[in-house]
Amino acid sequence: MNENTHTPGAWTKNQNIIEDAGGLEIARVSYERSGYVQANAKLIAAAPALLAALRYLVREATANGMLDVEPAIVQASAAIAKAKGGEKNV
Repeated sequence: MNENTHTPGAWTKNQNIIEDAGGLEIARVSYERSGYVQANAKLIAAAPALLAALRYLVREATANGMLDVEPAIVQASAAIAKAKGGEKNV
């Protein structure tokens, strides 16, 4: 396996388990302090979307000289919201 590849997204969070699109377990989050388990699981599940959004943002900013990156900003904001569990404030 190439070290630069990962299980394709989208990933989802099911309690403290992160699954791929086929329902196979990618990761299991375990931490006893209140609130951290779910927050960490949301962040891990959003990893493919965050990576894709950052790649898109960099590509658009580089290609367009930062002139029109609004679509990339929208995608990045959506990925951030997913990482925060759907929260609107990014």
